[in-house]
Amino acid sequence: MGLLLLLLSLSIVSGMAEETPSGIARVYGRARYWESSVETGYIRYARVELWEDTYIDKLLAITNTDLEGYYEFNISLTGSKNVYAKINCESFVAVVTYGLFDSKYSYQTSTQTALEGKTTFLGEYYAPIQEVWWHAFDYATQEHIWIRDQVNWIRPQVQIKYPSGNHPTSYGDVIELPDIKNYPWGRATVYHEYAHCVMYTLYGGFPPGSCSDTCECPQGKHYINSVADSGFAFKEGWAEFMQCAVDGDPLNAYFSNLGDVDGDGTQNYSPTTIEDNRYVAGGRTYKWYHGRCFSPNHDGNCVEGAAAGILWDMFDPANDDRLSMGFYPIWYILSTYEPQSMTAFWDHWVNTYGQKKELCAIYSDHGITTLGMTESLFYNYSFFVAGDRAYCTDVLGSAKIAFGLAKGGAYENPEGRTDVILTSAEHGSGNLMPVGGPAVNPVATKFDEYMGITYTHIENSYFAIHCEGYTIALDVANTYPYEDICIIYVGEDNSRNILQVWGYGWRGTYAGSVFMGNPQNWQVYSNCHMLMLRWRDFNGDGLVQVNEISVETVK
Repeated sequence: MGLLLLLLSLSIVSGMAEETPSGIARVYGRARYWESSVETGYIRYARVELWEDTYIDKLLAITNTDLEGYYEFNISLTGSKNVYAKINCESFVAVVTYGLFDSKYSYQTSTQTALEGKTTFLGEYYAPIQEVWWHAFDYATQEHIWIRDQVNWIRPQVQIKYPSGNHPTSYGDVIELPDIKNYPWGRATVYHEYAHCVMYTLYGGFPPGSCSDTCECPQGKHYINSVADSGFAFKEGWAEFMQCAVDGDPLNAYFSNLGDVDGDGTQNYSPTTIEDNRYVAGGRTYKWYHGRCFSPNHDGNCVEGAAAGILWDMFDPANDDRLSMGFYPIWYILSTYEPQSMTAFWDHWVNTYGQKKELCAIYSDHGITTLGMTESLFYNYSFFVAGDRAYCTDVLGSAKIAFGLAKGGAYENPEGRTDVILTSAEHGSGNLMPVGGPAVNPVATKFDEYMGITYTHIENSYFAIHCEGYTIALDVANTYPYEDICIIYVGEDNSRNILQVWGYGWRGTYAGSVFMGNPQNWQVYSNCHMLMLRWRDFNGDGLVQVNEISVETVK
């Protein structure tokens, strides 16, 4: 069929040859590249130069290939000239260079004789598979076209250096690609690095941040499930989202080397993608946001795979996510507000588009649960867990939070249950609100261990709560019971939401419940998932008042 079309094309050209005006010569050709042994791609938008082949070659004209690799010249000519075309790996989208002096890759056709009033075909060039600079050039072009068609935006030319460096890297306006024999990059790699260039132009730089942990990012490398900081995670998550969005293919973010999240000394390997990043290790289910190392992370805001997964779930229509918004709304938030993290993106999205409950479900699924989501996270199907040895104040604290949820617009108050009467199904599903310290609440103890909340207790002397590198301490011997401490933590565990409120004594726990019973506090600390509170009995009445509660640690 391809040969038939080519013969038909040549036949048409032959028939048109006499129609070319005198004083004009028409010269044309086509350029493609072999992407694999069975697939080809067009070399699109490439700069093509027409040269006269003489003792000192002379540039006659310049044009560009179209979306099907076709190029054509109509030049003034009397008589004849020997001509050839130089197809450059360069366009307004990208230029691919090599060597110390950034020489441009190109291809030169054979010389043909162009005749006045005639048409000359310079051939159909197929770049061989090993000339991977044409691959990089066209992958960047594809992403350029996709963004342009989606949001009518174009960034300036990107320089792609090949081969350069040991791993793919973007410096804003420059992409380095290593020798493909040493690092097998492909289409998704170029999409990823070009997306960095897009953000660089859009923001005038990158969100600040890095990944310096030697376990999560060994030897300076980072992975899709590495725990870093919020700016770095957002930058990389955006690029990982784009490497899938351009093709509409979640497999473009396929990842299997998941690290040792359960801490058993064995690396976990499991097929995961941006669509479904769940995997099992040590009998537990984990997701990308848990990180690569023991003591699983619970803050998706600092993991690039979580950022990528959230953007993907908002974008794509082919799953059961509650949003299917396409690309433009995401682009609008980025281009208008330049958010530096996924929690900042949340704020701008909710203020612009609403959809808080739908977005909340997606964020929670990727490990970003914050106090600002309290109402949506615990909208329904939630259980308080007070424990069989709970003080009555723990139960009253549960009621206080329930009142706050109802006041905030929840569909119904979560059910007041204790650990003793929770059914086995309720233990394993639904959202939980453990209220009361680990001394009285075994369910709280369970989630303390999983979420990394620990404490140090020296009886009648000292008590301290530790979480995510932070500590709040109480001098039990000298200040208790006129002072108490509390931790509030909201997190996600296997698609259920957990809100923990507990302190050293009942006053600390109740102080946390009073604090969480006021929906205004959910908004003041909307981007936080952990607070450490201190209560001081300023008036000496032994009771907890709102103005006696202070926030000491915010995370």
